Amino acid sequence: MTDGMPRSTMRKWCFGHLGHCPITADEGAATPVYLATATDALLGGAYFDLCKPVSSVLSDMMKKVGENATTTYQQQVFALAQKLTSKSESSVRAIV
Repeated sequence: MTDGMPRSTMRKWCFGHLGHCPITADEGAATPVYLATATDALLGGAYFDLCKPVSSVLSDMMKKVGENATTTYQQQVFALAQKLTSKSESSVRAIV
């Protein structure tokens, strides 16, 4: 995906650290393959990056503001996304 991409763009994507970023296709495939072949007991619903469990944005937010506030926020974002992407019935008829 990054072949021919300007280094300035890659630097932004990699937060200035180009030593091991972006990762190769093989490195990118390693975690999904690892998870597809791991036992359920190992996973436990964790978020994985580079074959290791890591903290997710969701779990970080839950720790910071609590589960109820996180759920409320998610519902608000979902409702906004629905509102912004839905078309009224009349506008759909006008297109058809």
